[in-house]
Amino acid sequence: MEVEAKLINGTKTGIKIRNFPQIVTDTMPEFGGGDAGPCPVELMLASLAGCVVETAIYIAKRARIRIGDVRAETRALVAKDGEAYALENVETTLKVQVLSPGNQERARECLGLLEKYCIVTKILAKSVPIALSLIVTNEKPGV
Repeated sequence: MEVEAKLINGTKTGIKIRNFPQIVTDTMPEFGGGDAGPCPVELMLASLAGCVVETAIYIAKRARIRIGDVRAETRALVAKDGEAYALENVETTLKVQVLSPGNQERARECLGLLEKYCIVTKILAKSVPIALSLIVTNEKPGV
């Protein structure tokens, strides 16, 4: 895997990933940026949420559990740590609609493997604690 980042101007940066359109990142105004795009920390949280969803789909497929809607919401607090900033209180809630009747408990057990198999969770957990919660339902979950 390879990613390239290049300053556009000010704090605005263009990021190139494979053959996809350029992603623009920028710092939030409260941290001195121009707010021309999501900040890199928001993209990292998006990567965590996306990896949790994709890993849940993979695990459910391997366990032959039929699922419908799958959503993850990730939140974190950015706090001042001396002269720098640090990420705190990273929380991800995964909501999964199980379509297989009577498989909610089995789905909970299988999806409990998320922390073991989600590569982004494993990487980030080495530097900041991540609280991962799981909601399994028959209903289409809202986030």
